[in-house]
Amino acid sequence: DWSRRHGLTDTVVALYTGTLGLKHDPALLLDLARAGAAHGLRVVVVSEGKAANWLAAQATAGGVDNLTVLPFQPMEQYPQVLGAGEIMLAMVGAEAALFSVPSKILSYLAAGKPIVAAIDAGNDAARTIEEAGAGRVAAPGDTEAFVSSVLALAADPALRRVMGASGRAFAEQHFAIDRIAED
Repeated sequence: DWSRRHGLTDTVVALYTGTLGLKHDPALLLDLARAGAAHGLRVVVVSEGKAANWLAAQATAGGVDNLTVLPFQPMEQYPQVLGAGEIMLAMVGAEAALFSVPSKILSYLAAGKPIVAAIDAGNDAARTIEEAGAGRVAAPGDTEAFVSSVLALAADPALRRVMGASGRAFAEQHFAIDRIAED
């Protein structure tokens, strides 16, 4: 229902959810949308605040029609929000890489969706994505690697399914509350 309400059913959606600040480099999402337009990719950002407002204004001013910025959604709709994305996005700038691990990575893994993250390779989230076989990691600031990783996944539904399933299997193995409680 959520996807239909937002016109997201007939396109590949790259989805970013959650806090969006300067440490996340919101310009990367704008660059992705510009590059993805020719490939039928829609970039959806679910966030609020100055960076989200900046991103929406830049998309409008630049005529970037395939970038949608939505406000935070009610928590009960979060599973539907995640279900709308075929590719999940995460970003942490190099200056925040040592102390910031985006919790959205855990939700993305549990949702069974492939992840493309612009995160320093030494970050725990980057190591988790790679260990799980759940996506691709690009260095912060490497717009070309980030964009090409998203576009490669957008063009390959089979790879998206494999990476998503790998991420989900990793989540089931490592995040099972019964196992965690026993340890």
